[in-house]
Amino acid sequence: VRAALADFENHPDVSIEYSWDAEEVDREDVVASDEDGQYALNKVVFNTNRKEAKSIMNDLHDSVDLEGGFDGWMTDGIAVDWTFDDRIKNDLIKAELVSGPLSLLILGIVFGSLIAALLPVGVGVGTVLAAIGMTIWLSNVTDVTVYATNIISLIGIGVSIDYSLFLVNRFREELDRGHDVRTATAMSCATAGKAVFYSGITVAIGLMGMLFFTNTSLPSLGIGG
Repeated sequence: VRAALADFENHPDVSIEYSWDAEEVDREDVVASDEDGQYALNKVVFNTNRKEAKSIMNDLHDSVDLEGGFDGWMTDGIAVDWTFDDRIKNDLIKAELVSGPLSLLILGIVFGSLIAALLPVGVGVGTVLAAIGMTIWLSNVTDVTVYATNIISLIGIGVSIDYSLFLVNRFREELDRGHDVRTATAMSCATAGKAVFYSGITVAIGLMGMLFFTNTSLPSLGIGG
C-alpha cells in the first residue's frame, strides 16, 4: 500500500492517514472483512484548494498500482470529481469526432456543394476555438469547471451552424433572384444577419443569468456560453 501511494505521500500538499495507524476505537471504521476478503481504508488528504487537488489527482492517479492480488478503489469528493471530469472530457472528444464529419456530410447533401458546407462548419470550429481560449484565460481569474467545455461545444457548433445556415440560405436566395455577389451579401446581412444578431444577444442574456447561481456549476455554463 505504501508503495502504491508513494507518489502521493511524497507530494508536499498531500498527507495520508493509513488504516494501521488508526486508534483502536476507530479501527472498525477503516478496516473490515467479510466472506469476499478484507478491506482497509487509507485516507489521502489534499492540503490545498479543490482545483489544485484535482490537478494533483490528474498527475498522480496512474501511479497507484497495487500488486499481489490486491484491488484498489478511489472514492470521495476529489476522486469522484476528477473521474467525472475525465469521463466528460473523453466523451466530448468522441462526440466531436462523430458529430463533426456527420454535420459536414449532411450540410454537403443539403447544399450540394463542399464549399457551402464547409462555411458553417468552419464558423463553428472557429467559434469553439475562440471560446475555449477565452475560457482558459478566465480560468486564471475565477473557477471554471469542465461543464464549460460542454456548453462551448454545444453552442459553438450547434448555434454557429444554425445561424450560418440562415445566412448561407438567404445568400443563395438573393443570388437566385439575380443579384450580384456584393448585393446578395448586403441583402443577407441586412435581413438574416440582423435576425442572427438579435437572436445571439437574446441567447447571451439568458446564459448570463447562470452567473448568479454561486456555489454551483451553473456559472461555468454561463461563462462557457
